[in-house]
Parts: sequence; structure tokens; C-alpha cells
Amino acid sequence: MVVMRMKSPMRRNLQGSCDSSYIVSASLDKSIIYWDVSTGAPVRRLRSHAGGVRCVCFNEDSSIAISGGRDNAVMCWDIRTRRLDPVQVMKEARDCITTVATNENRIYAASLDGCVRTYDIRVGELTCDKVGEPITYLAQTLDEQCLVAGCQDSVVRLLDCETGGLLSEYRGHRGDDYHIECGILSNDAHIVTGSSDGDAFVYDLLEGKVLQRIRISDNGGVVHSLATHPKRQEMLFARRRDMYVFSTDLQIEEEQL
Repeated sequence: MVVMRMKSPMRRNLQGSCDSSYIVSASLDKSIIYWDVSTGAPVRRLRSHAGGVRCVCFNEDSSIAISGGRDNAVMCWDIRTRRLDPVQVMKEARDCITTVATNENRIYAASLDGCVRTYDIRVGELTCDKVGEPITYLAQTLDEQCLVAGCQDSVVRLLDCETGGLLSEYRGHRGDDYHIECGILSNDAHIVTGSSDGDAFVYDLLEGKVLQRIRISDNGGVVHSLATHPKRQEMLFARRRDMYVFSTDLQIEEEQL
């Protein structure tokens, strides 16, 4: 593996638009901010959540922003207009929304109440799949057939999108009640997750075994956030105020930036 180390002054949940022209970000001050990338200036600030906003994402054409908050609500915002109120509010969850994700036909919302709620946009239906443990993060496989759910009991679970059934479990990392993110590499064959012990773990999706334990830092610290490259076998991890980029080569080198 090749590692690059970068300093990061803060952590905020955000996502870029499909043309990379705009960013939407969530904040614990109860707001969603829509940013212009070229100028670095906020285009508008959206407020309707009664608690801090925990997560945010764009739909496929980046015309709608979807947010989830500590007020247990999922909200949809039409950012093509200057409308400041959400176009739809969904309040079925009984605890904090930790992740919102979407594809062409569905919105997925994970909650600390232990459920994944699927909102089918085509037919206007809600499906609630109970995992039974607080869910701290949710990611889709690239083929959109499965969901990867990171849970507070130190288990990552693979769920079938159609049935909600449990397909596999991945154990070895530590959660320790932290909100730790997980994901899947671009080949849809390996699950990756952070850990509270300062490491990151790569699991085989089919067999469920640990393929690699990556030591992020000898100084410890929770590896709380990560992102996987959509095409290459590369991963980005965040720990405290640092970010680390890994490729999937076997040898490890480190560069101080």
C-alpha cells in the first residue's frame, strides 16, 4: 500500500454534485449549506431540522438534497429553486438518522433505532427492515443490490436491498459506541471499515473473513470516517485531524505532507 497523509482542520458530512460544481454539507447547527465550488461561497443555507443535521446526500442528478438529523427526520430539498422549505419530510424513525443514501428509485435512511427504512419513490411506499442494533453508517454496493450497514455492536452487516434479509456479518474491528463508517471497494468484493483501536479492516465480502488489518497510526485514535474510490482500489481514512489515502498494493510506505 501507498499512504499519503494530509491535515484536515474539521470534519463535516458533505457530498459533491454530479458535475462537481456544488457541494451540500450538513452541520450540527441544524442547517444544510449549498456551496458553489468555483467561488467557495455558500449559495443558500437551509433550515428546518429541529436538531443537528447528521447526514446529507444528493440524488442522482443533484437536483434534490436529502438530509437526516438528530430530530429523527429525513428531509428532501429542491435546490434548483430558491425555496427554503423542504419539499418532503419523513418522520418515521424513532432515533437519530445516521445516514441517508439514494439511487434512481429509492431513498435509504439508517437510524440508531436499529432500522433501515427504504422509501420507494416510484410507488410512494415505505419498507422498514429491522437490524436490531443501532446503525451508525450505511453504504450501497456499486451494483445497488446490497447495503453495507455498520452497527454499534462492532459488526458490519450485509443486507439484501430487495428483501432486507441479512446476507453476511463481518467481525474483527471495534466500534465501542462510536459512529464509525464503512464502505465497499470498487470491485464489489471487499468490505472496508474503520475501528476504534486506530486500525482499518478489509473483509472478503463472500467469505466474511479479515483479509487485511491496516495500522493507520501507532498513536491510536478512532478511525471514524472513510471513502472508497468509485473505480480504483483506493481508500481514504480519517483519524482525529488527519486523513490517509491507501492504495491496495501490499507494501506500505508513508509520506509526510
